[in-house]
Amino acid sequence: MCLSQLDEARASFTRALEINRALDDRAAVATNLNNLARVAHYEGEHVRACLLQEESLAVRRALDDTWGQGLSTSDLADAVLGTGDWARVLQLQVEALAIWRSLASVWGVAYTLEGLVSIELAQSNVADAVRLAGAAAALREAIGEPTSPVRASRLETALAVARATLGGSVYDGCWSDGQAMGLEDAVRHATRARVPAAPPSPEAAVAPSAPIPDDPLSPREREVAELVARGLTNRQIAETLVISERTVDAHVARILSKLEFSTRTQVAAWVARRDAGVVVSLGRGQELRARADEWQRD
Repeated sequence: MCLSQLDEARASFTRALEINRALDDRAAVATNLNNLARVAHYEGEHVRACLLQEESLAVRRALDDTWGQGLSTSDLADAVLGTGDWARVLQLQVEALAIWRSLASVWGVAYTLEGLVSIELAQSNVADAVRLAGAAAALREAIGEPTSPVRASRLETALAVARATLGGSVYDGCWSDGQAMGLEDAVRHATRARVPAAPPSPEAAVAPSAPIPDDPLSPREREVAELVARGLTNRQIAETLVISERTVDAHVARILSKLEFSTRTQVAAWVARRDAGVVVSLGRGQELRARADEWQRD
């Protein structure tokens, strides 16, 4: 499934759900609910995604479908992340890892490690996010199972921000650490004891950035760029800023033109570098400036 095909996917999964409910095919119903929840999640409808995943999980538990429970639990965690309940996200992903371990499913462990990348980034555990992504990539390579296009795109955006934040050499070291972990070490690292931080307020998340030198964007364009860097789709950005999706499309096009970029990933990396420059200009130390300069050299 690709982001450009979400409308078509929703219609197909909805029709399939109707048919399978009529046939009382509960296993198929659970799959349809799971797929519809993924579509809702990708479209930013996080509450609806949670409800659909919870229903899918309940059906799979009733059917004693352990593999399906692992999938629905990890996907439910992805949906819950959009609501800001980080403690529950961690709990669900740890539960999913336990299920996949019981099934000796390398694919399932890799899938859940990828889901944990976002929560690590959300809590500013950038190095750990890269290590888990590296471990997941190594596991997928070992079994010859690449991630889906949508999931790969989201990971690419997240990792671009991580690289800009850490700098090239630190990022590469963390990635290598993850690649060398192996399944057991990766699971232990993912399930280590930690205390989730409080999520930022919605107001803080979309507050305009102060102008900085060499920043060609308007205040509204900076808001949009920051939300692009967080991985939001244009529809999600429109909902967050209470503007039309067409207006967001125009803002994104202008951002790409002004910055002379061609992808959203480049915008995300630019935001991370720019934020590092803001921190330094406010007198919070030279380390981030050195990291930003190092990133530019890589």
